[in-house]
Amino acid sequence: MYDAIPASAVRKLADDVAAARRNDATLGVVAEAVPGLLWIAEADGTISYVNSRWVSYTGFTIEALQAELDEEPRGVVHPDDVARTWELWKRSLRTGEPYEISYRLRSALNGTYHWFLARALPATHEDGTIAFWLGTATDIDAEVRATAGSRFVAESALVLSSSLERTTILDDFTRLAVTEFCDACFVLECEEEEPLQAVAAAHRDRLQEETVWRLSRTLTAGSSYAIAPMRKTREPLFLPECSPSAMRDVFRNDEERRLLHQLSAHSLIIVPLVLAGSMIGMLGFVSSDPTRVFDQTDLQIAVATARQVALALQNAASFERERGTTRRFRFLGRVTDELSTSLDEHTTLQRLINVI
Repeated sequence: MYDAIPASAVRKLADDVAAARRNDATLGVVAEAVPGLLWIAEADGTISYVNSRWVSYTGFTIEALQAELDEEPRGVVHPDDVARTWELWKRSLRTGEPYEISYRLRSALNGTYHWFLARALPATHEDGTIAFWLGTATDIDAEVRATAGSRFVAESALVLSSSLERTTILDDFTRLAVTEFCDACFVLECEEEEPLQAVAAAHRDRLQEETVWRLSRTLTAGSSYAIAPMRKTREPLFLPECSPSAMRDVFRNDEERRLLHQLSAHSLIIVPLVLAGSMIGMLGFVSSDPTRVFDQTDLQIAVATARQVALALQNAASFERERGTTRRFRFLGRVTDELSTSLDEHTTLQRLINVI
């Protein structure tokens, strides 16, 4: 599925490294030729070698890594992946089975996490006992994000087409967004040059939901310096990192900055909802996880999703207009029936009042 080192190549590499270990002068050459992170562990799991790419990406030397692995690989592996990573590695050490896992490793450069596909195979002695383990890890973050993004876009299409009730589809969509894509999501709506209105908001943590609503209403109150230009340019507001300087430059309103700080906003995307050249609203996504930074792929996902939301709102508006027309015709039909059922003026008026 991913452009990673295949298991057969890892097996060949293990053979090469086994030969290189007998000649220490060539071990570094073989290890550094690998287009990814490489590590060697002894039969008991003790890490005895990592290549320069491993040190460059994780910031962990052999000594530092050993200190981490005395218990569990904390500080290197994402906290949510630690238990599974450790469990699978201990099972491989116990059974001799090949090790394979997709997990997130922390970058020493900026503290963010990237998805890696890790594989490890045992190199054996002639008697079949394990001599050492050779492991590789290949960055598959772009592929994982693209796959997750495609899934979110597809699921959004299903949610947005599941009903013609405007409130229902917006509530369901924002709830999906905070489950699959972000920590906070809000929808603003407007007509032509009319003021924006906050119409939907959600947060992964329900206790923070009111804060998202307050932020939405603050953005729509008056002319927000942050989003006012979007009504003319139709260009997204994209802040990969909500640094203090970026926040001061973009959000001139103290209340906006305070609410974003309360949401622990680390990354932000606001995209316009455009339909037939007219802007009908805005769609916002907030990441509160410092290890989850929105990138250009996420921006493309947000733009694609905004098109779906805009179309869904148009369909809901058309449905509401048709339903209103139907109600009016039904009302006129009942009035006509009442007018024709009696010649008594008092009775007719009473029935009309009842209908109204």
